[in-house]
Amino acid sequence: MTELVDEAGRLLADEVGLEIVHVDLAFPSMGFEWALGNLSGLYADLEGLWPECKDQLTPEIAFGMSIAERKYSLAMMARSETARTAANEAVAKAFDQVDFIFSATNPDVAFPAETTLHLEVAGQAVGPENNGALTIPYNIVGNPSLSVPIGQLDGLPVGMQIASRHHDDALVLDLGLALERSRPWPLVANAAPC
Repeated sequence: MTELVDEAGRLLADEVGLEIVHVDLAFPSMGFEWALGNLSGLYADLEGLWPECKDQLTPEIAFGMSIAERKYSLAMMARSETARTAANEAVAKAFDQVDFIFSATNPDVAFPAETTLHLEVAGQAVGPENNGALTIPYNIVGNPSLSVPIGQLDGLPVGMQIASRHHDDALVLDLGLALERSRPWPLVANAAPC
């Protein structure tokens, strides 16, 4: 998968005249904070339906909702805010070094649709937050990012994420368009019913 991302990143950089610079990214783990933020939004969306609708949710979401409902506190909010601030500083530090970050969208290849969480990558056990480890920081701090399809590995899709500084949304979209023009992707997934 790394080779596909590197190849697509080099192709895109060559296409638009960017210089590739490798940087070490040290984004804090934000899975807990991301989940809490999403659960509070889901709670609002489910107003008047929760907890009666729990059997219609995935087991992980229903579990998270019940835990958040019972345990959410000012201390948890403070922990989330501290982590968000650390993430904002880490992302800003990365963009002090480069204009764009190209990375895999997911830390591993796609997993079967019937799997609700992928808990192993390259034979190593990982936490449930690992599935969003490369996207969650941008979701939390609001930097523009875009996932573009760059090919397949073992018949499964691989995406490359393009991210940039706050307010550079148009540049991120322009890079996605440049990659699509130089390397068009299918409009539907392989084997999708048309």
